Amino acid sequence: MNIHSFYCPPVHLLTARHGLAKSGMISTWIVPSTLAQQHPTLLALLSKRSYTAELAMASGQLLLHWLAMGQEHLLPRFALSSGRAEDKFAGLPDVTEGPCGLPFIPGTCGHALGTLLSSLDTGDRWAILLGLSEITLRAGAQPLLEGPALAALPVATQQTLSLRYLADQQRDEDLVMKEPYIAQPGGSS
Repeated sequence: MNIHSFYCPPVHLLTARHGLAKSGMISTWIVPSTLAQQHPTLLALLSKRSYTAELAMASGQLLLHWLAMGQEHLLPRFALSSGRAEDKFAGLPDVTEGPCGLPFIPGTCGHALGTLLSSLDTGDRWAILLGLSEITLRAGAQPLLEGPALAALPVATQQTLSLRYLADQQRDEDLVMKEPYIAQPGGSS
């Protein structure tokens, strides 16, 4: 067991574009960062090796989609490969341009334009504060949660995602240990 086993967050699909390049990624490490309704913000933790995060950091914006139950099929497409290697949107019906020309996936619980307000390099992740605008929520839609989403996938896909998670975990351990400003166990802070 680890601390991540206590959480069952909603599954987000983030899309980004910079120039002609576009990509998308799955993320569950996104939380509201204020109670203010008039100026909503989210804190997102994104892998520094993600092509989508790279495009979002370069352009200063992304389109956040809250996936709905029944959209589990999008997880392998947006979680297992890099947008550097393939067009993740190819063959997806109904993908259009959303706000600011960002790739828009229909049928979600909702979406919002996220504008980068601030960022912090945590060693293995970018912690980015997003100001939200152009928020659209679909009444009655049920959010896709991480645990049920993974359980709904075929066993082979679950195993592939598990192997990817273990590889990412080791990569993150290596990145965190290289950062001099991260407190080491037993060290002073």
